[in-house]
Amino acid sequence: YELLELIDSEIERISSITHQMYQLYRPSSHDATTFSLSRAIEDVVCLSQPAAAKAGVAINWEPDREEIQVTLPEGEVKQILLNLIQNAIQASPEGSAVRLEVGAGDATVSVAVIDQGEGIQPTDLPQIFDPFFTTKVGDSKQGMGLGLSVSRSLIEAMGGTIEVASQPGEGAVFTANFPVADPPGNR
Repeated sequence: YELLELIDSEIERISSITHQMYQLYRPSSHDATTFSLSRAIEDVVCLSQPAAAKAGVAINWEPDREEIQVTLPEGEVKQILLNLIQNAIQASPEGSAVRLEVGAGDATVSVAVIDQGEGIQPTDLPQIFDPFFTTKVGDSKQGMGLGLSVSRSLIEAMGGTIEVASQPGEGAVFTANFPVADPPGNR
């Protein structure tokens, strides 16, 4: 029975890798729907709370008073935000906080995920969006180095971008810039 449990967990791990690789190289074509970005962020923050609590990290986010409506593939937006928040939690030391900030322009809305971790080494910055590149050492359950690659692939498919700013010892800021509406060619 011990070996069967091990086999089962390894099959799940391989399935997860395959699914993430599929997302990376063939982003799904989910239909765009109009939804509240604030509510989507709230859902993702709620999903991230158990991991944050386990790591001893707070998530600070104040919902906007003004609803920001976007017309995008909601599941993909949530996946991008979940990946960024999980990375920030993993990068942050116990007792610190991950902060989310939302900014809206005419055609775009940005969500910045700010951690208080060690930051990213300048030599690693050009590679952080490469598949299987990771700076996480030790715990193999921390990830496979696909989250940022998948996130960038998904957001670019909807006409957006992900930017990163980091200095060693000062944490990192990942900003997801979403178009307010999915470009017509993506529907």
